[in-house]
Amino acid sequence: MTDNAEKTILLVDDSPLFLTQMRDLLGEASFRTIECSDSRKARDIIEGRHRDLDLIITDLKMPRWDGFELIGWLRDQPYGESIPVVVMSGAYELSEIVDRLNELKVNGMLNKGAHPHHIVTRVNSILFPEMEEKRQYERVSVHIPSSYTLDGVAHDAVITNISLGGCFLVTGDLAPANEVVSVKIALSDPERIILQSGEVVWVVGKESWSGKKQAIQGMGVQWVGLIHPVRLLLESYIEDVLKTERLFTIFSP
Repeated sequence: MTDNAEKTILLVDDSPLFLTQMRDLLGEASFRTIECSDSRKARDIIEGRHRDLDLIITDLKMPRWDGFELIGWLRDQPYGESIPVVVMSGAYELSEIVDRLNELKVNGMLNKGAHPHHIVTRVNSILFPEMEEKRQYERVSVHIPSSYTLDGVAHDAVITNISLGGCFLVTGDLAPANEVVSVKIALSDPERIILQSGEVVWVVGKESWSGKKQAIQGMGVQWVGLIHPVRLLLESYIEDVLKTERLFTIFSP
């Protein structure tokens, strides 16, 4: 079982608002965080506490030292390659900087406009790689406005990850355990709409089965009776997404 509370993440960004948002998001996901708004002060924190750090999430465009300089300094330290780094930026297109990030052995990149569930998913995949390895099907991060139907009533939702095994629905209307729901999936264009049955297998959020508040409210759905034509459509769609997704998981140590 994963224990987020044992993981400490250093957040580096010159925006106090963004630091607060990330602290709240990751805190609700039960991670410990250290926030720093100055990249050179972040260097001092790393020097003093590198044994305690499980992950660094840093902005790229900052005054004084930018993110590239901070990561470059880190990788030059004896302990530097043992600490994974995720960069978050709204200032660069990935295609412009992928070679530089590869040289710095960055573990992944996220856009600052990413859905909160995508951020938590990426962090979990880096800190708990064994959980990803146990998955039967590879999942991809998406943002598909959707809905699910239970007992003839439709509820708004957003699909934030999807695989050949199921999907995660972000929704304020949580279904009971083991209920079979019909999920509306619109793939890449309005003409490719799938209505697929699935069983609710887990729930997170303020009304979750555990009663523990979480950063994201929604539910995991496992497909039931996936017919061959639908499987082919999903396989094609997931492979297309993976071509981009693999760029965002840039370096694999």
